[in-house]
Amino acid sequence: MQLLITDLSRSGAGIGRDTENRVIFVPYTCPGDLIEVEITNAQKRYAEGRIVKILEPSSLRLTPQCPAFTICGGCDWQHIKYEHQWETKKKGILHSLERTGVNTQDIAFTDFPAEKIWNYRNRIQIRGQENQLGFYKKGTNHIIDIENCAIADLAINNEILNLRKQFPLPRREQKYEIEKTLTGETTVRRNRPHSAMGFRQVHEKQNQVLIQWISERLSTGGDVLLDLFGGSGNLSSNLLSKYKHTYCIDLYTPKQLQEENRIFISAEVSDGLQKIREKIVSHSIDIILDPPREGLGKNQNKILEAIQQLNSKKIVFISCEVDPWSHTLLKLQNRGWAIKELGALDFFPQTRHIESLAVLERINS
Repeated sequence: MQLLITDLSRSGAGIGRDTENRVIFVPYTCPGDLIEVEITNAQKRYAEGRIVKILEPSSLRLTPQCPAFTICGGCDWQHIKYEHQWETKKKGILHSLERTGVNTQDIAFTDFPAEKIWNYRNRIQIRGQENQLGFYKKGTNHIIDIENCAIADLAINNEILNLRKQFPLPRREQKYEIEKTLTGETTVRRNRPHSAMGFRQVHEKQNQVLIQWISERLSTGGDVLLDLFGGSGNLSSNLLSKYKHTYCIDLYTPKQLQEENRIFISAEVSDGLQKIREKIVSHSIDIILDPPREGLGKNQNKILEAIQQLNSKKIVFISCEVDPWSHTLLKLQNRGWAIKELGALDFFPQTRHIESLAVLERINS
């Protein structure tokens, strides 16, 4: 069957319609591609397919830089011009807000596309066994042998080459986490838990852009800053001199990181807020809210109710998954919070992932 791809979905697949106007999702296609497609999963309202042949390539199509593209699953859009990647990501945020029912009328939207779109990752995790070293094949535990990664920092790619010089590797599969540190050194950890070196955003330049954006929105400071789901305090570090007290709450906060004017609390966010409530209830409070991909999760109502019971004035809300973010924004609007600014920031060029940004102020106590 021939199919014209007309759009990109937020899942990363291209979108076309068959003769019955049914939506067909086809990975690794590009708007403007005319393809021959094989249907792999047919449903009543939609279908999924795979490319058999590109009959006429889109003007937006590029040659992927990585020979493992479409196989390892790490990148979705190496075949698409970055400008179109970015517009698709922004459109996805706006579509999610509209579909959720969030009122965005007359709200400014700020763009932060990435300048560095290749060799940006400061950390990767690969597997090795005997004469194979690389990522898992998409949807499997089979290793794809690679010599480098097109989105990993050049220093990390050098470490991949160093590991390859040690062939043959042990017969039992090994896990290697390679990181380029803030000092420019590279470290390699073998068979350690995921993020054994601590969580850190993988795009350092974009991380600094985000920190600066947050710092400007909270530049007036105040009594208390709550850094919720804050990890090691990445997003609040620049604001310590602005607030009398900063509390960083996260289940995975390193307990050894205790500072004079920032207290780290290793707990579920809802429990951590309850723990410090009496200390902060009489103070003016600003909040950085940066939950994991699943959003506020099963404790969402507890967290929002705790925020509501405090003298909270402003929330800077960041999320790496747009739909949970949109739903929480709607709940906050319904609780008397006004959205003052929206934005998008790209931590992950060549993939479908996007960071959604919002600033809210309380208008109803």
